[in-house]
Amino acid sequence: MFKRSHCGFTLIELIIVIALIGLLVLLAIPFYQSLQLKADLNQVGEKLASDLRRQQTYATSGKGVSAWGVRFNADSYTLFKGISFSLRDPAVDEIVNLPSSVRLFFPMSEVVFGTPLGNASVSGQLILTNLVNNQTLTVDIFSQGLVQLN
Repeated sequence: MFKRSHCGFTLIELIIVIALIGLLVLLAIPFYQSLQLKADLNQVGEKLASDLRRQQTYATSGKGVSAWGVRFNADSYTLFKGISFSLRDPAVDEIVNLPSSVRLFFPMSEVVFGTPLGNASVSGQLILTNLVNNQTLTVDIFSQGLVQLN
């Protein structure tokens, strides 16, 4: 009489395990995409806040003996040197394009940080919106030159 050995898996067991793994992957993909969209928005917000702070630092340090500012558009922003965008030094311009899924909403067209204190010419709130999932992030600019990411 032969004894049946129970080493290994049956075909049915392997199919069930593979189906469960596939189901878990399908459920995880939307969650991962949501996290990726949020991370992309946070990265854009941190870059914008960092660029604003850099312009403010340039103004307070006297770099180029000039005011420094940022001009806003819905899909980009321009870092410039000068007391206004129209009176800037175009050779120093730095244009930052936003990802196609992110839009910038702004109440002011530009902010200029003056010398020597780095005060902002306007205060207000910039709103970054992810067009895919409608998540938003705000960047506050205060008249004293403080830039805060929320």
